[in-house]
Order: sequence, then C-alpha cells, then structure tokens
Amino acid sequence: MSRNRLGLGPTMNKVENIHWYLKENAKRHHTSKFDQIHDPTNPKPVLRRGQTFYMAIRLKDRDFDLEIDRLVLNFKFGSRPSVRRGTMAVIPVPTDSFDAPKDSFDAPKDDWDCKIETATNGKDLVLQMI
Repeated sequence: MSRNRLGLGPTMNKVENIHWYLKENAKRHHTSKFDQIHDPTNPKPVLRRGQTFYMAIRLKDRDFDLEIDRLVLNFKFGSRPSVRRGTMAVIPVPTDSFDAPKDSFDAPKDDWDCKIETATNGKDLVLQMI
C-alpha cells in the first residue's frame, strides 16, 4: 500500500475510467432510443429519476480496500451546478453496503443512495445507484 507524503494512511487513489453500462441502463430505464446513448464520440447515459442504475469505476493506482478507503461521488448537471439548486449531488459511498441485498437502499426515497456490488474486485468497483 502506498502512503501519502506525510506517511499517514494511504494515498488518494485516482479514477482511471468510468463505465456507465449504457445499453443495460438504457434498457432498464426505457431510454434506448435517445441519441445521447448512441453518440459515436461521446456517448452519455440517459437515466430516469427514481430508478436504479449501475456504473463501474476502475481505479488507477491500487486496489480498493473496504477497510480504509472512502469513496465520494459528485454528480453535476448544467453549467453552474449547485447542491442548493439540486443540480449537484455529493454522495458518500458506504463501504458497509458491500453485502447488502440487491436493490436495498437506506436513504429516504427522494435522496441519492449507492451501494457497492459484490462484483467489485481489486481496482474495479461496481456500484448500484438510485
């Protein structure tokens, strides 16, 4: 495990790639016909509010360690995202969610929630979001 400059704890891991499971999520969300999903140069997910979706994050530097690592997702929408206006979401990923049953979430219905899927392995994290 690499340490930070001060020798305290692990260094921050960097994200190498994000996989949105575009076709699978589009099928679940009934958005398969949206042009954004099929853009050959920059495809984007089209997701419906209140429905679960999946994403995978590949880390660059080292394996994800459930005991010491913390993961926080930042979703931003529009040109001037703001938590107050609902155009930015900051979502801490609970590491104790790893063994939670599929489609079980703790957050209130109107809030974002996330859990780590059991398909997570090494540098590849699979997340289920709502």
